[in-house]
Amino acid sequence: MIASCAACAMSIEAHDPARISHFFAMSLFALLVSIALAGLTKRTAEERTKYAVSCFLKFLAVAIAIGWLMYPFSH
Repeated sequence: MIASCAACAMSIEAHDPARISHFFAMSLFALLVSIALAGLTKRTAEERTKYAVSCFLKFLAVAIAIGWLMYPFSH
């Protein structure tokens, strides 16, 4: 009986919409920082858009590369 209650609690906890993944949090951070940097440094909308997309993709690429480099040390 206790084991089934623990399994129910774990399944409810796993589907909690308030919890977000690390990748989603990293992507959201990269998006917001990219938009802020583009807004502060570029003058035209076209320059801002190109810069924001470029920064966002570079943020993700670097974060994923660092994650791959750190992976062997976690095991």
